[in-house]
Amino acid sequence: MLSKLQFKKVGLFHSFQHSVSSWNRQHRFICRAEGNGSEADLRYIATNLTDKTQFLYAKVYCDRANAELRIKDSKLELNSDRTSCHGKEANQFRLLLNAVAYQIMHAFRANIPKGTQWAKCTFKTIQLRILKTSARLEVKKTFIRLHMPKSCTAKQVFNRFAKISQSLNKT
Repeated sequence: MLSKLQFKKVGLFHSFQHSVSSWNRQHRFICRAEGNGSEADLRYIATNLTDKTQFLYAKVYCDRANAELRIKDSKLELNSDRTSCHGKEANQFRLLLNAVAYQIMHAFRANIPKGTQWAKCTFKTIQLRILKTSARLEVKKTFIRLHMPKSCTAKQVFNRFAKISQSLNKT
């Protein structure tokens, strides 16, 4: 029986000028071709910038897309675009609370789930699968114990959070 071949992922960048009859000048296009033995992925961007091709794609284009994803997280998962109060002070305070909530969620996602299945999850997944987990809390004089349900899939995250909290308390 033949085993499935493993191919290393390869990426190439190319830049070229292109024009069509309805345009008054040529435009610069950057092509990124990435693939392995079984898949290929082509991306094109149009730009008027003259920097190096790979830098423009990786830093400018991809960073802009990541920033837009962070805005989407904030608007959809944390409802930061909801300013339905009548007073401007109330709406400003609501935006301030949303900014703080975003910072907390971003720090949580960047630090707590490392090395777990939750390492690249969205804000919505964090809310539904981790933060909305029911547990029994046992508070004693010298310790706090969290009793998680056996079906809880986020136990690794809570263990990591407990270790980080314990190390912060020691300093």
